[in-house]
Amino acid sequence: MALKKIRRCLAFVVTISLMTGCVSVQHAAQPSKHSGPAPLMLWKVSSDKRPAVGYILGSIHLGKSSDSQMDTAVREAYSESAALIVEVDEDRYIPSEIQQLTMMKAAYPRGESLVNHVSKDTLSLFDETFTKIGLPVKHFLRFKPWFLSLTASVLVMTRAGYSPDNGIDKQFIARARAEKKPVGELESPEYQIDVLSSLDPKQDEENMRQTLLHVDEIGPEIDKIVDAYFRGDVEAMAKIVSSG
Repeated sequence: MALKKIRRCLAFVVTISLMTGCVSVQHAAQPSKHSGPAPLMLWKVSSDKRPAVGYILGSIHLGKSSDSQMDTAVREAYSESAALIVEVDEDRYIPSEIQQLTMMKAAYPRGESLVNHVSKDTLSLFDETFTKIGLPVKHFLRFKPWFLSLTASVLVMTRAGYSPDNGIDKQFIARARAEKKPVGELESPEYQIDVLSSLDPKQDEENMRQTLLHVDEIGPEIDKIVDAYFRGDVEAMAKIVSSG
């Protein structure tokens, strides 16, 4: 399964993505103890040279409503922290501006389309897959492969019951805002859009091919990731995301 290549495309968190890290920074304190039945995707970071203690939480950007409960140790680590650092703090951006930027980067120049930039085999695969999942082929011909990969992936995950509104980082950001706790970010939407839009054209096409070829496997793969996450199974998670 070419999950590596699919996952690379899904890294665009403005639209949606799978995995990230939420970092909480606190002043020196006793570490919280795990209260659940399995290990956590939670690590404590400290140094003998500095008094501060930090926590790194492996997070999922989307989820089902039934997945919203977090372990007590995670909540305690957050509560004891002075700030929350996430990959991208979407709430600080105006959605219409991000959408405009995305469309500007994702669309081919006037007079060009996907037809001019990918092989006939890839074009046929695109037509077949988008028709199968119910998306209008003609409407999407003006967009580049990375955006088409994301569009197909997001649709499949949404139909599988996943939503970014149920993502763990979203929950923490909302809580931090309500409590007036400082929220920082490691990247910006513009940076992530630039990373995707600057892919080598051949690699971009291949990434899309892999996504479309395995579009029916995206839902089950996400289920496996979520299952491993809530079981705290680091080895299973590593195996899933490194397969391909």
